[in-house]
Amino acid sequence: MMWTIHLMLCALALGGIMDCTGMLGVITETMMRHVKRRGSVVVTTLCTAIFINIIPGDLYLSIVMTGRMYKEVFEDMRLKRKNLSRILEDSATLTSIWCRGMPAARTCRASSASRSGARAVMHLMPSSI
Repeated sequence: MMWTIHLMLCALALGGIMDCTGMLGVITETMMRHVKRRGSVVVTTLCTAIFINIIPGDLYLSIVMTGRMYKEVFEDMRLKRKNLSRILEDSATLTSIWCRGMPAARTCRASSASRSGARAVMHLMPSSI
């Protein structure tokens, strides 16, 4: 179980490092160069949350990083914060179930594997086998 906690801490440390060094701001500015309308902001936020959910492998990191990245953008576009919250819920949380089949190390997969005593590789197999 301790390696599950280490995996989560590493993912959160990655998010903190990216935030403190300004990487998130650069990524957001680059993505926002082509976005002019509110609908495009929503779609960009959705795609970013899903992408972050797939790559680092932590649901909480996906929600927090995307929220911090687009908080000022939503304020500049005069969109409410509850819209950002709803977008994060609809994209990151709901796609976390779908992302469990991804080959990256996922904290939800590691947690369920440690509880069941199975290896994390077993969660990659289809349930019909």
